Amino acid sequence: MNYTKDPNQTIRLERRGDSREVERLWLEGITIGYIVSGKMALHTPSGIMQLYAGELFVLPEGAHLVEYQTTEDRLYEEILFSVSRELLSTILRELQLFADLPRPSRPTLPTNHIAHQRAGRTLTSFMAGIRSYLAHDIFFRCGTMARMKTNELIYLLLSDGYDELSHTLGHLATLRRESLERFAERNILSRKPLAELAAEYGMSLSNFKKAFREELGQTPHRWFMARRLELAARLLISSDEQVKAVAHECGFTSPSHFIRLFHARYSLTPVEYRARNTTPPIDSRPHLPHPKAERD
Repeated sequence: MNYTKDPNQTIRLERRGDSREVERLWLEGITIGYIVSGKMALHTPSGIMQLYAGELFVLPEGAHLVEYQTTEDRLYEEILFSVSRELLSTILRELQLFADLPRPSRPTLPTNHIAHQRAGRTLTSFMAGIRSYLAHDIFFRCGTMARMKTNELIYLLLSDGYDELSHTLGHLATLRRESLERFAERNILSRKPLAELAAEYGMSLSNFKKAFREELGQTPHRWFMARRLELAARLLISSDEQVKAVAHECGFTSPSHFIRLFHARYSLTPVEYRARNTTPPIDSRPHLPHPKAERD
């Protein structure tokens, strides 16, 4: 359950039982979490990271693979602060200006870096207070309070020796997301489901589709189909590959489906398109005699 109406930030309390399988956790914003009870296993490209009760963690937006485990008959419980990249950058800038705190940064961190540290006494008490606020719906009734507590949390992380967490926040705040068009161009030939591409770009599927229409003027399906057909057309006139091979190389699993789509776009079959747009090699052209030199 979300406890603020501000789309740029949420504060929520999550309770879960044991995971029966690996789950996909979707995060719309950069998330600072605190495990109240139980433990969580994060599946990362470098292995499984175990996080325990009393630990703080920072996760970038997007999809994460997780497992939850209860302990001593207590449900897994966590408090999550989620902020947009823009709001996080604003908060860090304000703290730098008005609280005389340095702006953290570590440009060598990977984009999907996950940081975690054990909470000290001050932050443990802070999270206990947040849990009480959540129980009484205070953040839902007062969005300003949510922003104040988010600022306070980040202030404590920056000022109280949580270097790994604060550097990660500084790094995530300064990252610039690759343009959607460039990301799509890199994935023209990808056979991944659209939901997986959306997750890689750090968006939910619905927001990914909406951004596509707003920025590129088409649905993802139409855009990818048009670009793949354009690539196929270039391959037809620049290579001697069979139509079936061109279709497969451009991401079409069915040659007959590719031919129908190609004809709908270019009003020619691939074979006709190649014949009309390919210049025959010199050796196959009709031999023409050289013109005779004129005599004076």
